Amino acid sequence: MIPKPLFMGTNDTNLENQVIEVVRSVDRMKNILIMARRCRDMKKLGLSQPLKSLHIIHDDPQYLEDVQRLNY
Repeated sequence: MIPKPLFMGTNDTNLENQVIEVVRSVDRMKNILIMARRCRDMKKLGLSQPLKSLHIIHDDPQYLEDVQRLNY
C-alpha cells in the first residue's frame, strides 16, 4: 500500500478530484505528444529536432484548459 501524503485543510474527495484532473491532463498531453511526433514524421524531421511550433485546436474548452495547466 502506497502511503497518502497528508494535506492540511483538504478532504479526501477534494484531493481525489485534483488527482483525477491531473491524470486527465497528463493523458491529454500524451495524446498531443503523439500527434506532434506524427507531424514531425510527416515533415521528415529528425527525431531529435523539435517542431518550431504546434497549434492546438479543439472544440472542448476543458481540453484546452487541461493542456494549458501542464504548459510551463
